[in-house]
Parts: sequence; C-alpha cells; structure tokens
Amino acid sequence: MMHRSGGVTRKMMLKLLWLLMLLLEVGISQEFTNTSSTVYQLYAENQSCGTVFKSTTVFSVVSCALICTPEWQCVGFGIKALGGSWRVCEMVNISSSCVSQPNFNFYLAQSFIPTSSGTETTIDASASTVATVSS
Repeated sequence: MMHRSGGVTRKMMLKLLWLLMLLLEVGISQEFTNTSSTVYQLYAENQSCGTVFKSTTVFSVVSCALICTPEWQCVGFGIKALGGSWRVCEMVNISSSCVSQPNFNFYLAQSFIPTSSGTETTIDASASTVATVSS
C-alpha cells in the first residue's frame, strides 16, 4: 500500500468539493433574502401531486425551491430521496390531484395553497415551511 505524505487524498478532495457545494447553496439562499419572497409549505406527505414539467437531482429541499422559484410556471415541487444526499426534484406547473407515493413529499407555493371554504382542502396551520425564497 502506497502512502503519500503531504498529498491530498481523493477522499479529502471529495469532502472539500461537498463543502464547497454546501457553501454555495447557503450563499445562494442568503442572496435571495432582499426582495419579495416565495414560501413553500409541505402540502402532501408520501404523495406526488400535479403535472411535472421539469425534473432534476438536488442535494436538498432548499435547492429544489431555489430552482423552482425563478420558473414562472412552477407552482410547487415534489422531492424524493434517491440515496445518500441526492434527491429527485420534480417541479409542477399545475397543482392537481395527488397520488400515493412512498417517501415522496409535495411542497406547494404558499400563494397557491387553498383556503378553507366549502369542501376545498385546508392546510393545517402547523404545516412545515420549507423555504422562503425570493424571486
């Protein structure tokens, strides 16, 4: 087994790359705090909702929210863990009926959350706020 003294190992490089990506994500989140905000709330646990128009892989729910916000047609997104720290992020342009899908959570922009009137779905006030992202 060879050992390089003073050298940077592959494992160290991967950790540094992961840390850099995390710092960039936090920096992007902070950058968006000065203008009007979009708030996403957990709308349906273990369910997929709406019509998907774009899908990508991300590291976190906040990353998905940051991608959804500038998309004019994005009303919410679904997210599912792929393994490790990767997640699939599915952005939707129509918030329609939901179907059961284990380990998949759907987040809806607060401006699209139905209010309590008649038989419409009502969101519990204790619903989790995922991210406040500015557009």
